[in-house]
Amino acid sequence: MSEKTVDTRGRNEPRGGTIIADRYQVDRLIARGGMAAVYLAHHIKLNRPIALKILSPPPEADDAGAFEERFRLEAETLASLDHPNIVILHDFGETDDGRFFLAMEYVEGSRLSDILRDGPVPVDRALGLIMQVCAALRYAHKRGLVHRDLKPSNLLIREKDEGVEQIKVVDFGLVKLTEADQSITRAGLILGSPHCMSPEQVKGLDVDHRADLYATGVLLFRCLTGQYPFHGPNSAATMIAHLNQPVPTFFSVAPDLVVPAGLEEVVRKCLEKAPNDRYQNMAELMEDLAVSMNVSPDNFRSVSQSHSTIQRAAPVTGRSTGRTLLMLAGLVIVLAGAMGAGAVLMSQTGGGSGVASGGGGSADGAEAVVTAPAGDEKTEGTEEKPEGTEAAEGTEEKPEGTEGAEGTEGTEGTTEAEPEPVVEVAPAPRPRPRPRPRPRPRPKPEPEPEPEPEPVIEEVKAPAGYEGLPKEFWPDQ
Repeated sequence: MSEKTVDTRGRNEPRGGTIIADRYQVDRLIARGGMAAVYLAHHIKLNRPIALKILSPPPEADDAGAFEERFRLEAETLASLDHPNIVILHDFGETDDGRFFLAMEYVEGSRLSDILRDGPVPVDRALGLIMQVCAALRYAHKRGLVHRDLKPSNLLIREKDEGVEQIKVVDFGLVKLTEADQSITRAGLILGSPHCMSPEQVKGLDVDHRADLYATGVLLFRCLTGQYPFHGPNSAATMIAHLNQPVPTFFSVAPDLVVPAGLEEVVRKCLEKAPNDRYQNMAELMEDLAVSMNVSPDNFRSVSQSHSTIQRAAPVTGRSTGRTLLMLAGLVIVLAGAMGAGAVLMSQTGGGSGVASGGGGSADGAEAVVTAPAGDEKTEGTEEKPEGTEAAEGTEEKPEGTEGAEGTEGTEGTTEAEPEPVVEVAPAPRPRPRPRPRPRPRPKPEPEPEPEPEPVIEEVKAPAGYEGLPKEFWPDQ
């Protein structure tokens, strides 16, 4: 590459018919970016269509050397990749006016960004396209390469025979060789797409292949719902949202969406803020996506059904725990009072009693005390009296309007108190006796073996005259 620094600000852009490097003729402009433009051209001798990407170095002299080094790295990287889902690089070099070009495979078709302008993509189509993207990135990651600028406009879709779609990943302009662990790009020169940047890219931290996994999650969210997970009024707000805002649910942005069960959890795992919480490689992600692809559309479920499971429950604080315990304690006291009152009613006979003859008061004295309204004043040991009655000390209460001597029955006009309802308390069930374990039969003792009979040793008598001598001295017989 040339070491000269050329000011490109006043340079004319190539037009139709312009010859580049004596072998490529420009046909028309395809797309334009911040520092590069892509043209449809053809090889003059081979008459083969190509995509000609022409990059202009920055006007600042200090950045020209870094830009040339980044271009060289991008060209060498693309030349080393050979995958059906990655665009092929045919040639690269420098133009006569000091710019750089890449002659790449021309993919006739639409960009994913153009397709997404019409809304979300059907689930089966979205999964088929993203699985091809995952395969391309898995191939690059195994070779120590990270794309770092994965976005819908860098994905080209070609329709092959029988309507089969093939996706091509282009523009490894922010590629990083992870094995070398040295970034060529500089902050302020190239940042990537704010909608697809991982939190570690926003923070300016070291980036590895898990940044591509995060961007893949953004692509899945965008294809399925039709919206980006994070979008602000400007680029800065969008990048800050990647750091601070939680991932929205499918239901919050597309309540009518119907997807395979578990697919939303896969997308959310890709979009975890911390790289260690995401999938650790593309193979793991592809394995889970394959499960969703094998689900029949008849078994898809609405995102509204899984919305409640996505929402995380609020943690239980110490204050709420104490309040709950107090409520439970109060409930136990009320139940204990009710059970005591029931026992008193069981011991009394039917008819009026001193507790229940209060002129329409509560039949349960204990409950009446507990539920007495505020403002009532009672003397300890006295019984409740109806409003308007007068009774001498020590006399029994009488209903309003009655006249009679002490100890006599009420006169005409009095009403007898209704008998108290008898509350039957079911007897507590008796505990069932535990079954006694059956004695296990003891094994029969094995019969003892009969002792073997002792061998009979015949006593040999010494010949006459040799009594008392050992056998070796005996004569041979």
